[in-house]
Amino acid sequence: MRFLELNFLAYGCFTNHRLDLSKHGQALHVIYGPNEAGKSTALRGLTDFLYGIPSRSTDNFLHKNPALRVAARLLDEDDREHEFVRRKGTRDTLSDTKGKVVSDANLGRLLRGLPRDLFETLFRIDHDSLVEGGHALLDGKGELATTLFQAGAGILGVRQVMADLDTEADRIFKSRASNPPLNKALQQFQDKKKTIRDASLNVAEWKKLAAELEENKQRKKELDAQYGDRSAELERLKRIRQAQLQATRRAELHLSLIELGNVPHIPETDIATREAATRRLAADRERCELAHKQIADWENQVAGLTAPLEVLNHATEIQELVQGVDSFRKAMIDLPKREKERIQLEAEARAKLSDVRPDLSLDQARSLRLTAPERTKIQRLVGEFAKLETKLSGVHSRNSKRN
Repeated sequence: MRFLELNFLAYGCFTNHRLDLSKHGQALHVIYGPNEAGKSTALRGLTDFLYGIPSRSTDNFLHKNPALRVAARLLDEDDREHEFVRRKGTRDTLSDTKGKVVSDANLGRLLRGLPRDLFETLFRIDHDSLVEGGHALLDGKGELATTLFQAGAGILGVRQVMADLDTEADRIFKSRASNPPLNKALQQFQDKKKTIRDASLNVAEWKKLAAELEENKQRKKELDAQYGDRSAELERLKRIRQAQLQATRRAELHLSLIELGNVPHIPETDIATREAATRRLAADRERCELAHKQIADWENQVAGLTAPLEVLNHATEIQELVQGVDSFRKAMIDLPKREKERIQLEAEARAKLSDVRPDLSLDQARSLRLTAPERTKIQRLVGEFAKLETKLSGVHSRNSKRN
């Protein structure tokens, strides 16, 4: 592969600057000129075309990074021409003259896999490299020093020994790897340093944390005291609420008791009275069953009777009389009891009326009966009175605590 033409479209100090290398065929090209003419820039442009413009290129002082372009026309060993354009970027930086992206493998085949550093050593010589090579000869370093050393001393294999040393060095340590032993040891060392740093605490930080701890302890004491006060207040309010509920319930029961009026008092321990009432209830139920059977017999008998037509015409009146007879019999049975109750109630009414209005007779007392709205109003006022009493008691209690 040889260069036929280099075109620095936008690179360094050049803009569309062409360098024709096709006139003398395969030859050694020497570029000469005064200082700052662009010789080193052209040499860097040639190398950057082949291997890519570095991310930290110094040739962007005239053209910005995105605008850097270098084009070239090449001739392969079969005398076929190839034209490419290289731009600055991180990927897909090589294209043809029409702007279509092509793979770097196209140049790789023409270079036969020659790496950049070896290309610069073998095919690119400038003033700086000559000076560096001289120092390398003096220091016994560099590819050129190795070549001269082998040739002068007649020793072969120095390059292989150095390659083996490089391989061994790569096995022990790589700058961007984690598996080599030295990399692992360095990582472990950094981890230990970080652990020690994280576990360490300087005096200023310790004092700061200690002060925060004391402040938090004091704050906790204050909060505990506030919590105790709030808890006591909550318990007091709960007791007040419970008392209010009980007072309200008492007022409701009191109203219910007033509505019942004067009811006879039955002792809870009067077991005999209850047993007698239970026996009477059982006897009454038995008599009721016998009565139902008697009625059924009578109905059967009535069904078998035949009556004259005149009697049947008064069936409604007869039925009413029959029902009235039963009611009359029951009333006659209950009459002595009701009469006794009437006398007792009248006596109690006279006694109560004499306490309230001794100037009125029992017949005149009917005018004192309350209407339904009046009773409702009285009940409501009694309930409000009970609530006011509860509130007044609470106010007295709070005033006594404050004093």
